[in-house]
Amino acid sequence: MPTAQEKAAFSERLKCALRKSDPPVKDATDLARLFNLQHRAVSCIGIAVQAAHKWLSGLAIPSADKIATLAKWLNMSEH
Repeated sequence: MPTAQEKAAFSERLKCALRKSDPPVKDATDLARLFNLQHRAVSCIGIAVQAAHKWLSGLAIPSADKIATLAKWLNMSEH
């Protein structure tokens, strides 16, 4: 189970990557919509805006398959 510190660190890295993305992702709604366009190519299951909000606010870290989608979409390492 990730610690609060790990969740916060993930959130900061994600927000930084999203600001640099093209187009920049402004909020949890944008994140959920754009993420789902990427992830649905791999899985039929997307994420809700609430999940995106938790990622951005440091309350949760996505599962490994979702981290893989984020990494590919944002041209970053999964680590």
